[in-house]
Amino acid sequence: MSEAKKMQNSIQQKIGNLRRIINKYKLFSLIAFSGVSGSALLSSLADERQRERFVVEIRLLKQTQDSLRARNDYQRYQIENLAMARISVERCMEVFPKPAWRKEYIPSADVFVMDDLNLAYEAKYLFKISRAQYMGSLDKHAHGGEIAKTYEKYDRKALNADGEPIIEYASVRDKATGKLVFGKFMKWRKDIDGSTFIYGMELEILGFR
Repeated sequence: MSEAKKMQNSIQQKIGNLRRIINKYKLFSLIAFSGVSGSALLSSLADERQRERFVVEIRLLKQTQDSLRARNDYQRYQIENLAMARISVERCMEVFPKPAWRKEYIPSADVFVMDDLNLAYEAKYLFKISRAQYMGSLDKHAHGGEIAKTYEKYDRKALNADGEPIIEYASVRDKATGKLVFGKFMKWRKDIDGSTFIYGMELEILGFR
């Protein structure tokens, strides 16, 4: 399920909660008037415990709405930043501060061949072969067969996503420690002069495997 769909479902759920509160405390007649104050709503509830529960539920609902608004703002900020990062990778991958790469899809062989990768990728993830050896080669030659299978799965997802970025969760061996790390990456397709490329970049490392 996409983040937009999750957000829409969450908002619909909160609207349902508000309707439940209105129905629970019989507030339909008061809600109909735009000038109704908070004190008027409370005074309509005869039972003191009802008033207390109502106040608590309304406060919780407001906190949830504020949280949703903050999360939506953060997601929009992330999307805008990721869009800028994609442009940076496409235009000047070499100076991009995180590992980034580009593979070319070869339809005749149905494979993804490494076309370019930056210094950050070489410094962090390459130790079996050199950067020059990786270019023009397959992932299995640099990372082994099992890891390469995961990379290919997400390469194909990006290939079929018509340019929309996809998120990849995959393992890679960290050059400094020699240990497998689990990371979050982004990939997207870009067609250039009749050739098809899959770009990728590291978003964050989530921990060791």
